[in-house]
Amino acid sequence: VCSASSSDVRFYPSLNYSNENLKTGLTKGANLAFSKEYDYTSFGGGLNFNKKFRNQNTEFGVRANVFLDTYSQIVPTEFRSSLPSRQQKKGEIGNAARNTFDLSMTLSQILTKRFQAALTLDVAYQNGLLSTPFHRVYKTDGSLGRETLPDKRLKVPIGIRANYFAGEKMIIRSFYRYYQDDWGMKAHTLQIEVPYRLSSLYSLSPFYRYHTQSAIDYFAPKGETAIDAKFFSSDFDLSDLSSNFYGIGVRHTPFKTMLNLFAISQLELRGALYHRSDGLNAGIVSFHVQFKGF
Repeated sequence: VCSASSSDVRFYPSLNYSNENLKTGLTKGANLAFSKEYDYTSFGGGLNFNKKFRNQNTEFGVRANVFLDTYSQIVPTEFRSSLPSRQQKKGEIGNAARNTFDLSMTLSQILTKRFQAALTLDVAYQNGLLSTPFHRVYKTDGSLGRETLPDKRLKVPIGIRANYFAGEKMIIRSFYRYYQDDWGMKAHTLQIEVPYRLSSLYSLSPFYRYHTQSAIDYFAPKGETAIDAKFFSSDFDLSDLSSNFYGIGVRHTPFKTMLNLFAISQLELRGALYHRSDGLNAGIVSFHVQFKGF
C-alpha cells in the first residue's frame, strides 16, 4: 500500500521465461519483476512448474514468488511539526522494508466435455512494516495516533473455479474463494460471468461479484480505539463489510491486420458499478485492446 501523493508515475518492467516438454507434459518457468513509484520500490522473482498428465485432462501447477519491497514512510501533517525542518514539508521519516513470500498450487480437471473445474490453494507470508504510517487513528480520548499493525501476517486463500459450456453460444464461469489470515479476517468471495456469443464477431458478458469479510482484530472506527491498544487501524478496507460489483462487457473480434506485423484480435468495452456497505460507491469503464503477432 502506497501513501497518498499529488502525482505519481509507475515504471514496472517484467521478464518471463517458460519451457514446455511435450513428451513429459512438464512446463518450467521463471520470472523477474521490478516496480518503481514515487515512494515505493519493489523487486520480485519466482519459479513455476506445471505438469500435464497423460490423459491431458488433469494438470497440476506450483508457483512460488518473492517480493522484496521498500517504501518511504510519510506521516500525516499533524505529526510533522516535531520532525527536522528539512522533513516537515513532505513528512518523510525514512524507508521501511516489506517482504512477501507466496506459494500457490492449482489442480485443474476436465470432468466432462462441457465441465471444467480447478482447485487453488495459496499461502502468503509477509514481514516488515505492514501498516501505513499515513493513516490517522483517533482514540477514545480524542488523541491522534498513526496506524500500527503487527510486523507479520499469514494469509491462506482457498478457491474453486468452475466453467460450464452450456452450448455453442454460452459459457458459465464461476468462482468461489474463502480467505483467512492470522489478523482475524475471514472472507468469502463469489463471482459469476456468463459470456454469450451474439454472432461470430460480437459477444456480451454480464458479470457479478459478491464479497463479504469480517474485520481484523485491530480495527476500530474513528474515536473508538482504546488508549492503551498496542495495534490499531481505522482503515475501512480492514473492517467488517460486504460489497457488490456488477456490470457487462461487449467484445468484438475483428482480427484486423496492422502493417503485416500484428493484428487486433480483440476489442472489449466493460462497464460496472461497485457498491460497498460502508457507503463507498464507484462506477468503472474500461477498454481493452488485444494484439496478436505473426
